[in-house]
Amino acid sequence: MLDSLFAERLVKGDIATFVVKKLQQHNYKLCVAESCTGGVLSAMITAINGASSVFKGGITTYSIESKQQILGIKDSVFREHSVYSQACVNAMARGAIDLFQADIAIATSGLATHDDSPNNFLHLPAGMVFTCILIRDRLPINIAYNYLLDTNIEGKDSKNPTLYTPHTHIDSRILSKWAGAGCKGANFIESRIFVQKMASLQALRLLLSAIAS
Repeated sequence: MLDSLFAERLVKGDIATFVVKKLQQHNYKLCVAESCTGGVLSAMITAINGASSVFKGGITTYSIESKQQILGIKDSVFREHSVYSQACVNAMARGAIDLFQADIAIATSGLATHDDSPNNFLHLPAGMVFTCILIRDRLPINIAYNYLLDTNIEGKDSKNPTLYTPHTHIDSRILSKWAGAGCKGANFIESRIFVQKMASLQALRLLLSAIAS
């Protein structure tokens, strides 16, 4: 999923340090709106010394209601695209950048574990996470990635459920494939933590690329 050099840096926490330094160099202020990552992304940023100079704050809008009430997302976004979509994270990022009066927003939404509720009417598999990087006055940067199946669907239309692989009781298989020998037979809690960490790290990597461009 990640090349060896990048993986080594992630273990050391270097990528979050790089992010803070780059934000300081450009005098950018960052905010975060999280859903499935559950605050893990904000925790990675605030673990770095000096982060307070660039990090305006983060919010975990875990429910649809909180996304509507706090970030001002219209109900049509959830009805037409679903809460697990590029449209949703784009709206979350716009809401966060206005709420915190920041220069950059990161937003995440997806499925850390399987969801068979009506909210997942596209029948997306566990591990699928949508991420948006929004720099003020620029177009959003998006990625959709399954951190358990290693499926990158960047640029595809989230309104079309035929673009996604059907998912039925495959959590044990995908965990053994990506979480490594130490996580074989892991339960849903371990699966959730794995996805949250990987999605948060990928969001930071995407942010670094966005700042450099």
